Order: sequence, then C-alpha cells, then structure tokens
Amino acid sequence: MRNRRFSNVELSTIENSPWYSGQLVYGNKVRLTQNDRLLLEKAGSTSKGIELYLDLLTDNQVFAAFDKQLSEICSKDWYFEPGGEDEHSKKAMEFVEEVFKNLCYFDISGNETNLEVISGSVGLDGLFKHLGIAMLTGISYAEVIWGRTTSGKIIPTSIKPRDPKRFILESKDSKVYLKLLTRNNPFDGIYVPSNKFIVHRFFAVGGDDPYGMGMGRFLYYPVQWKKQLLTLWLTIIDRHADPTAIGTFPRDAEPDEVAAFDDAITNIAREMSISMKEGYKMEFISSGLQNAEALSNLLAWCDTAISKVILGESSTSEPGGGSYARESITNDIRKMKAKALSDSICETLNQTLINWIVKYNYPLAKPPKIWRQFEDSYETLGLIRQLKGLGYTVNREYLESLTGIPLDENQKPTFV
Repeated sequence: MRNRRFSNVELSTIENSPWYSGQLVYGNKVRLTQNDRLLLEKAGSTSKGIELYLDLLTDNQVFAAFDKQLSEICSKDWYFEPGGEDEHSKKAMEFVEEVFKNLCYFDISGNETNLEVISGSVGLDGLFKHLGIAMLTGISYAEVIWGRTTSGKIIPTSIKPRDPKRFILESKDSKVYLKLLTRNNPFDGIYVPSNKFIVHRFFAVGGDDPYGMGMGRFLYYPVQWKKQLLTLWLTIIDRHADPTAIGTFPRDAEPDEVAAFDDAITNIAREMSISMKEGYKMEFISSGLQNAEALSNLLAWCDTAISKVILGESSTSEPGGGSYARESITNDIRKMKAKALSDSICETLNQTLINWIVKYNYPLAKPPKIWRQFEDSYETLGLIRQLKGLGYTVNREYLESLTGIPLDENQKPTFV
C-alpha cells in the first residue's frame, strides 16, 4: 500500500499573505495592526480605533440593541457537557462546574467572601457580557488570577475584564504572541504568561484578521448620520417654534430709531405686543415641518439599520410590523443571533479557561464544555417523546439539566 504524504507545516500565514497589509516591522519583530480600513482612516491606530468603536455605545439605539443581545444570552441557564465517560472526565466536570458556580465567591482558602472577581460585574454573566463586547470592537480580553486552595487545587480566584487598547499582537515564526502595554513599556509592551489572558475574537474572516472584525465598522456611519440628522431636525423644530423675525424701516429713519427697532425685534419673543411707526414693517419666516418629517424618517431608518446589524432584525419602522407571523420570525432571528454569539463565547471559554482548569487539576481527563440552554424545554421534551417512540433513550443527567427538576432514582420516567 502506498504511503500517503502529509504536511505539518502551516503554509498560508499572515506574514506571507500578499493582501494583508496590517503589519509594522521594527527590528526583527513584526507587529500586527488592525486590518480595518475604516478604523485606520478615522482613528489612525488600533488603540484609538477601539476607543472610537466603544464610543458608539453612547448612541441609545446601539446600547439598547447590544444590551438586549447580551441580556438575552445571560438570561439562559448554562450547563456542562461531559468530555468523556471515564472517571477522570466525570470528576473534572464536577470540579469545573463547582468552580463556575462559585466564581464570585472563591478564594484560596475555600471560604465564601466578598472578593472582587469581575470589576463591576457578577460572576459568569459578567464575563459573558465583557467578552461579548468583541462583537463591537472585534476582540476582547479578560485576565485570570490563579490561586491554590488548601486542598491543593488550582482555581481562578479572579477573572477581570481588561481594556482592549492595552494589548498588541506580535508575529514571529508563524506564531502570534500577545503583549501587554505598560507604563514602563508603552510602545513595545511585555510578553504575557501562557494561560493568563482569555482572548475572544468576533468574526475573524479567514483567520487573516488577528483582531477580529467587529460590528463597529458597520455601525460607525449610521451613528454619525444620526448625529447630523438629529442636529438638523432640532434646528428645524426650533425654527418652526421660534420663527425668524425680519423688520424693514424707512430710508430716512434716524439711527437711534433703527437701534430701538432692532431691540424690539430681538425681544419680540418676550413681548406680548409691539408698536411701530408708519413705514416700519415686520414679518416672520418659519421653517416648514415637511423637512422635519423627512429627517425624522431618516433618523428612524438609521435606528432600523443599527438594529438589523446587531440583532439581525427590526420589528419597528418598517411596513407590515405588528403581525404575529412577523413578530415570530423576528424573535427567531434575534434568538438565533444571540445563540450564535453565546456559542462563540462558550467555545472561547472551552478552549481557554476550562481547558486550563482541567489541565492543572485533572491532566488525565477530557475537558467538559460549557453551553447556554437556548432550546425550549417543552419543545425538547416533545422531541424526546418522539425519539422514545423510535426506541431511543435519553441520559438522565441531561434530562435533569434540561428541566431543572431532579428525578427520583427509584422511579424511571416513561419517556427516558
């Protein structure tokens, strides 16, 4: 039989890409920069660009849509999927699950405390929300502070969100290394230890964009247009409510008479009436509300565009809104987008934090995986009944995690 050759060398790397231009070579080092033309054009650097995208959260529609997406994720229960059926893997899953349940209260002595774990946030949900910011910036970071319990187990005593502007990526020998910018080394940065930082990227196309591709590049212009439109809209409303007064006076009017007339025009908004000599005239120019209505429609369009980018749907500002079928479709789309984001964050935690905890404490075990429960329990139970009719059985532990109801060990459910 002919031996098949295989290659263990990575050929398509960032360094040899003829199209990727986000590299800064200094000395024998290659710093990777954002491969985002909009970000570089508007901000000029990765750090300023991230700050530019984070500033988009000051828009009420952007913040509301992001908060809706992340809150929907955090409202779902989380569960663990075992990595294997062997005893080591089962114990590892029980240990990891206990660590995650007590993420806010673990210290190295094993006692409950008010230890600050995630700055301004609470437990696993806070970590999910912070890593979810990568949806806007393209990348997010969290630092793991490790400690050892009295029983000798190594656990994360703190997980703290970190400012993405403080990190750079450096390429060397076809590998990408993470570096932290410090006060003593603000340009070159320092290399960080392994298993120290959780790095979550969003929508890294083809792997050639090491900083991910955040939605900030799609939201930037709708937000800027909203600011300009809102300024014009308020100006028109102001002109309509307080029209411009125009006065004419005779050619032979004395300067002091003209000055008095100007004062009267200036104060016309505060006067109930005004008297003028013969030959003096006054008229008002008011902006029509037709323009304000057009600008209002454009503002609504911008909000709709923002919602579609983030949530994948918009149930407002479009014809046909309000029907049951339409609302069902938009809810399904939003749920699908939330689940996709949740799964990507879970996969990051599976590859990093969970893998590290198991490696430190149960090196012979296969790491479990964490997921959020997006499936409707009633629909799933209906599917289980159908599977029962085909001769399938369902794992008892999975059924308990699905329903949240502990099953009686002495009584087997008819559909298991």
